[in-house]
Amino acid sequence: MKKKEAYCASWIVPVVSPPMREAALIVEDGVISTIVPAHELPRHAKNLKIYNFPNGVILPAWVNAHTHLELSYFKDETIQAGVFFEWVERLLAVRAQKENPQRVKTAALQQMRRMRQSGTALAGDITNGPLLEPLPDEPLERTVFYEILGFLPERAEAIFEKARQELQARNPHAILTPHAPYSTSPKLLKKIANASARMSIHLAESKSEYAFLTEGSAELTAFLKARKAWPESWQTPGKTPVGYLNDLGLLHGKTLVVHGVQGTDSDLDILKNIGAAVCICARSNDRLNVGLPPIQKYLEKGIPLCIGTDSLASNVSLDLNDEIYYLWKRFNQALHPVTLVRMATLNGARALGREGEFGSLEVGKKAAFNVFDFDHAIKEEPESAVVSRKWRRLRCF
Repeated sequence: MKKKEAYCASWIVPVVSPPMREAALIVEDGVISTIVPAHELPRHAKNLKIYNFPNGVILPAWVNAHTHLELSYFKDETIQAGVFFEWVERLLAVRAQKENPQRVKTAALQQMRRMRQSGTALAGDITNGPLLEPLPDEPLERTVFYEILGFLPERAEAIFEKARQELQARNPHAILTPHAPYSTSPKLLKKIANASARMSIHLAESKSEYAFLTEGSAELTAFLKARKAWPESWQTPGKTPVGYLNDLGLLHGKTLVVHGVQGTDSDLDILKNIGAAVCICARSNDRLNVGLPPIQKYLEKGIPLCIGTDSLASNVSLDLNDEIYYLWKRFNQALHPVTLVRMATLNGARALGREGEFGSLEVGKKAAFNVFDFDHAIKEEPESAVVSRKWRRLRCF
């Protein structure tokens, strides 16, 4: 016999349709079977277990579209924020000295459990290898991006081939993806683009990156030379990061642009025309002093936005409620609560290619949802009450 349950609340927010007042979400064997007004529930009552949340708001589970779970052990490390590439140097130094497989896995699982308890059911997780394979009993689902980099063109073939073999041996479902345009040679970028229908790339994050591609940057050049990763044949393309990747053919409707802080109106037109999504990691951007993304301009252009926390090396938590609340406070005039909820749910699922399972409350999708309990009945827009953290308790299903 199928396991059949009903979750009744004062509000249900499907995301793809208007909120429903006094409604019930019916689930059969972990899959959403229907949503009905509460007064119609007796028609479905046979073999039905009912859960009531009289002051509750039911929303789809959150989607964290960009994080680095393998850096979760940085919760116990202090990396001073400040100038972006000084922070990168410190990050690399800590990884070289203190990263080990057991530490990575233990910290990652701990953070996954915290993420699930705070309402996230799906994450777009970037790994350089330590978390390429699924861990035992992962408490949330991951779309795994296997990130490779290498700025020396003569090494592109070897780097790519090694990564391709690793992918096949350890996790064929993972997605090969590049790190950033300042760390991945044009030759390697093109090879990855030809191999991956979908990708996620750090783009237009810092002013140094922007200057490196538009006019040349002494800071970034020195950084690459110090790491013996500087090709003497490199010529500054004289293009913005977005323009540069677009000319290389890496930007398309299945490209997830992460950060997108630095850009021009022409860059936004490119992203709009190709249908790329942008992942906003605002708390990380703020902490690393790279600026904040032009969210209002993105919205005006109709560019789909989603939300990521980035890692604990550049953020204080991977709790998407914290990220949502920060955005609500910082961009209150530009971001309507309904838009913010969509960014944290359906837009993230679409950016990861998982909208058939997550991101909205629809028939046939996984029953991954959050119940936000309030002390009193919600008299305002339910999305507004949730993003402004007026709720008392969160339960995750």
